[in-house]
Amino acid sequence: MGVFRRAALYLARKKGKAFLLFLIFFLVSALLLICFSVLDGTGQAARDLRSNIGAAFYIRPYAQMTLEDGALSEGTTPVISQQSIDEVIDAAQGQVKAYNTEHYGYAKSEQLHFLPGAGDNEASNMGQVTAVRDSGLTDVFLNEEYTLLAGRHIQPEDENKILISAELAAENSLEVGDVLTLTHAGLDQQDGEYIDTIPEKTVFAEVEIVGIFQCDGAADSADSPTAGKAANHIYSDSHLLVNLQEQQEGIFEGEIAFYIADPLELDTLLERVEAIDSIDWDNHILRENDFQYEQIAGQLQNLQNLAVALIAIASALSIVILMQRCTKGT
Repeated sequence: MGVFRRAALYLARKKGKAFLLFLIFFLVSALLLICFSVLDGTGQAARDLRSNIGAAFYIRPYAQMTLEDGALSEGTTPVISQQSIDEVIDAAQGQVKAYNTEHYGYAKSEQLHFLPGAGDNEASNMGQVTAVRDSGLTDVFLNEEYTLLAGRHIQPEDENKILISAELAAENSLEVGDVLTLTHAGLDQQDGEYIDTIPEKTVFAEVEIVGIFQCDGAADSADSPTAGKAANHIYSDSHLLVNLQEQQEGIFEGEIAFYIADPLELDTLLERVEAIDSIDWDNHILRENDFQYEQIAGQLQNLQNLAVALIAIASALSIVILMQRCTKGT
């Protein structure tokens, strides 16, 4: 008698037992299939999460404080050069997908009346300028504290392009595409009054408004000077302050942000960056940001661990049950 025929006769005689074995096998198979699907799905979700969220690290200069004769004084703000930035990118070995620089200054214009702040006068009616490579990568826009209402963001290839606030645009009846003439300025106090440290204007630059933003929820303190009000803040490309002779080409005093594709590479990358000798780490801080990847990835890892545990338990139980059934049947 053939094997298949004997199997068929056995199943015909043991219908109840055969059905029970089939049910056990079906349930175990379904459970294992679900667990493997969850395991594969969470693995793919983790990979997608890494590529979509990414991570960043920042190099921030800080002025050292010194105590002399009981008086606390602040040293000059350290700077970082374009050469050092290029060395960081080289050390990243292709991991850096974008970076952003910041530099700060002030500007005035006969075509701009800035919203008055504390102690406002003709000399101090100016705005603070933050010069960047890409305004969309600044914290206020990434964190959605500011919202771009019209136009576009500053891009690395721009020259003499600016973003202004909706309040400043309304105050001066300006819109995207308008052209202004800016000049250099500096802010200080003398005899309790705010003054312009560059009273004689010798440098000018024609700039185009390429975007208008809303300062969502930005609160000014009561003693903020005109240049310190959020509505008077101007974002420009990285060339404007150079053209206004307030910045040297390729020298930056603000925070430099580097964005990478894979958060898992962040720790290794930071070790390479800290080994760069051209950056004075006595007055620069290196900080990281994985955009909450660790927290989200930890939840996915817990789900993967649960799936693995269920696979192990289901496999062990199914083997035991089937062995017991086979033993009883012999």
